[in-house]
Amino acid sequence: MNRFRVLSVWLCGAIGMCLTGCGFVSVRTLTPDIVKTGVAVFAPASVLTSATVDAMISTTHHGVSIVGFSADSLTAIMSDLQKSHAQVAVFVAPTLAMRELATRMPHKRFVWIGYGGPAPVAPNVTWVLPNVLPLASVAGYLAGGIQGYGRPVAVVLGQLPTSFNAGTVVAAVYSGIHSAYSSVAAAVINAGPQTPATGIVGSGVRAYIVVGRVSTQTLLDVQQSGVPFIPLDLGTGAPLSGLELGRSANGRFVASGLASVFSILDQGGALPRQLISGSARDLTAPGYGGWQGVAGVTAYQAALAQGNITPDQFTAAAPSPASAAALGLPVPAAQQKGSGAQTASRSTNHSG
Repeated sequence: MNRFRVLSVWLCGAIGMCLTGCGFVSVRTLTPDIVKTGVAVFAPASVLTSATVDAMISTTHHGVSIVGFSADSLTAIMSDLQKSHAQVAVFVAPTLAMRELATRMPHKRFVWIGYGGPAPVAPNVTWVLPNVLPLASVAGYLAGGIQGYGRPVAVVLGQLPTSFNAGTVVAAVYSGIHSAYSSVAAAVINAGPQTPATGIVGSGVRAYIVVGRVSTQTLLDVQQSGVPFIPLDLGTGAPLSGLELGRSANGRFVASGLASVFSILDQGGALPRQLISGSARDLTAPGYGGWQGVAGVTAYQAALAQGNITPDQFTAAAPSPASAAALGLPVPAAQQKGSGAQTASRSTNHSG
């Protein structure tokens, strides 16, 4: 087993009935030495080296054992958990075999972060999901700001968890598009893990936004279409292809997910079946070349994160120039001259 590192502190009283047996000293490996720990976090070493995850772990005051794993670590992990008194086992990007541990060990609570498959059926699993609405709004903002000459944005809707409504996701995309001062339409394509890929990907769109779980072939077709796209994966991110306008920032999502779990335990609460975590800032846009630029995206994300705007506030129409300026968003020069120029500017704006 690839043991990356282990941290240990006290995690007693505060998590009350959720855990048993607290307090241990200098744990270096997941062996019988860990019998005193309450929470064990298993994650690939690549995730643990993320600066955001490392910073969160380094500053936490919770007693948590952090251990890196490799794909073939199941036997060692299962043995460690059987010997351990840890009642909460957090898995980041769990493999299929690791997910089966939840049914084998019904007496322990499992948390899955960075899992994009079907909803867990085991009652002892907490599925940590990204907050998809602000992500969808940012995705719309990015897609609305690229050159498109009136071509629509294709929203490929895959399988969503029951906690998300497809209509509100699409509304958030429209809000982001309008916030980028674009009047481009959005073409909604219903997809899913079992949907045949034929006909999903066509020509004449400026960008694809893929939300939720789709078939491998559908995602591959989108990636190979030559059209910029944004994968709003509900796991830890889709494979890189080089054409992404933006993508989930895995480290930030994992860090916010862990922080949410620790906060609930710290307050003595019971972990729910689903936990929504993360924010608009979990979608990155490095090197974004839209007319607003990365600075505009950053301002838009900040306004969402601070609650100054809601993800679907501008679904019907763009904000007024004054409202946009107050939010720190870039306003086209023609818009700044007065509301009378708005119609002409909208029709000539190269972003849609």
